[in-house]
Amino acid sequence: MNRDVFEGNWRQIRGRVKEWWGNLTDDELDTVEGKRDRLIGLVQMKYGYTKAQVETELDRHLSESDRIGQQHSAEYSRAPEAARDVHASTLTHPRVLPVSMFIGYRVINPVGEDLGKIEDIAVDMESGRIAYAVLSFGGFLGFGDKLFAIPWEALKLSSEEDELILHVSKEALENAPGFDKNHWPEMADRQWGAGIYDYYGYQPYWKE
Repeated sequence: MNRDVFEGNWRQIRGRVKEWWGNLTDDELDTVEGKRDRLIGLVQMKYGYTKAQVETELDRHLSESDRIGQQHSAEYSRAPEAARDVHASTLTHPRVLPVSMFIGYRVINPVGEDLGKIEDIAVDMESGRIAYAVLSFGGFLGFGDKLFAIPWEALKLSSEEDELILHVSKEALENAPGFDKNHWPEMADRQWGAGIYDYYGYQPYWKE
């Protein structure tokens, strides 16, 4: 769920947030104002979680809510026309985007530093999931770039949907496990993959 959709559905999401994180007060939730990043920061402060842990838990809750919403949508499609108008403004639909559109996308961190661009996207053919985005960074005018495998979950689409956001500093990326464009690692190697996911603070998708 991107930021615009999150903010647009905040009134519905807010009630569920108190079920998910009961220690949050109404006054604290008032400060969120529908901003996903503010909610994540608030939960971090209140519960002592890492940013990645909060994002993972929030996405899981939202996914479960979407599933329930889809069930309601099926019931809605069978409801009388007059009854439908009451719920129409609260229904949301997940977006499906072509992977190819992200090739060449610029990647920045939350403070706006340029972290490079997406060169390729690796798909796990067994599970059908996107395993990694391949990010180029560190060269000059395209020469000498180092490549980095980034867990797909670590990348968030910007509110303008023209950039991807990765929550790492330039220094952290420079020290991340990387590889040369002529010597790619064996991306099906689970031990290597677990190290990549751990570096960015995410659980490997094959352990879910």
